[in-house]
Amino acid sequence: MLVLAVPAMVGLVVLARPIVQLIFERHAFLPSDTVATAAALQWYAVGLVGDLYCFDIASRALVWRRNLPKDFSIEQTNPNRGSWGMAQSPVVHEGKVYVGLQCTDHSVAALNAANGETLWTAPMLGWQDYTIPALVTLDGVEQLVMLGSAKTLAPDSEPGKIAGISLKDGAILWSTDMWRCYMPIAPAQALPGDRVLIS
Repeated sequence: MLVLAVPAMVGLVVLARPIVQLIFERHAFLPSDTVATAAALQWYAVGLVGDLYCFDIASRALVWRRNLPKDFSIEQTNPNRGSWGMAQSPVVHEGKVYVGLQCTDHSVAALNAANGETLWTAPMLGWQDYTIPALVTLDGVEQLVMLGSAKTLAPDSEPGKIAGISLKDGAILWSTDMWRCYMPIAPAQALPGDRVLIS
């Protein structure tokens, strides 16, 4: 007997329709429901030079693409602005894709998950962000928590900020400027009791 093991994500990309069909199409779902459910599965990825891709898993076709450096004026040759490329996993939630931006004006962008259109951007929080926004609920409010870096490694450098960002419009819900990390990489982690872990 031959057993073939593949990573779950590869299996989902390659076998989206058969998996959905096997699970759902059992006297309650029609073949059209299977197609619709499989088509709802999309894959989002950011490449090293800042291209954000959306692929349809069922057809394996490119749905849309955005070039973050071009679209948001990210200077990838500036030592304090993403000179090592883009490194992140987009956050996908309720029809929106949230990405961290390493640019002079914005910290996070919300894009329409279906077509990539920019819905809003949040204000800058620091100078070099190699982290991603974290989706958390604090005091009953679902929000993004994002970290911005200090301007330099110097102890007296201008600090970056940690902020809660509204999912609705990118407004800053709360912030603190007691953050002096020069290059935040790990995203905030939600903890019980309306707390987040920052490292």
